[in-house]
Amino acid sequence: MLHPPTALIVATMDTKGQEALYLVDCLNSEGVSVKIMDAGIRGICPTSVDINREEVAQAAGKSLMDVQNIGHEGKALQVMTNGAIKCAQELFRQKKIQGIIGLGGSMGTTLGTGVMRTFPVGFPKVMISTMASRDTRAFVGTKDILMLHSVCDLVGLNRITKKILRNGALALAGLLQSTEQDEVADQKPLVFLSTLGTTEACAQQIRRTLEEKGKEVIIFHTVGSGGKAMEEMIEQEEVSVLVDISLHEIADHRFGGNYDAGPHRGKAALNRGI
Repeated sequence: MLHPPTALIVATMDTKGQEALYLVDCLNSEGVSVKIMDAGIRGICPTSVDINREEVAQAAGKSLMDVQNIGHEGKALQVMTNGAIKCAQELFRQKKIQGIIGLGGSMGTTLGTGVMRTFPVGFPKVMISTMASRDTRAFVGTKDILMLHSVCDLVGLNRITKKILRNGALALAGLLQSTEQDEVADQKPLVFLSTLGTTEACAQQIRRTLEEKGKEVIIFHTVGSGGKAMEEMIEQEEVSVLVDISLHEIADHRFGGNYDAGPHRGKAALNRGI
């Protein structure tokens, strides 16, 4: 890990500029350097930033004026999110950032978590959001995003917003500290195992047996998001064996059940020949 670690703040600086700058101060006080990406499209950005809104729009293949002329907030947000993803991933590829943090309401949360979901599991991600007390599945997806409820709206600095922003900064600083020493890659053969409450006893016996034989076993809780995460990680990790004993997510997808993992459930291992 580079010292000091660098965090990327993703924000719409025309609406969250004051709050983002306070977040910068909080992170700096914890020894964390900061890069700011501004994905706002209307108002004035109150400070210089590392990646400005014009660059974000251009990364999405548009000019800022093109985005401003879309005339639909949701569509404009999607364009800026696409551009922000490309800019953030370029910083990640160049190892210029070691963590990411966002702040905002519904649109800011959509933007921030949209970027965060493109980062790998284990990369520190904190989203300070008015939406964190709701169903967060659409924001978190299959990634390890830490959602911090802002309690009140993130408009201006007051005794509550300052506490929440400071806590978000401390959370990210702690995550960055915990990743300072890179773990040596485990060379044990990797096994993925699916389970739910009804198959837990079986799964635990399988896990113990495989671990005794020198395998590393990762268990996924098949509640929809768990199956999705397992399918994604099969495509990304060097998985030797899949023991898939909880297949109800497939039926739930076909028949409208609660644990729908999408149309690709069960396909990744077949596609990779595992």
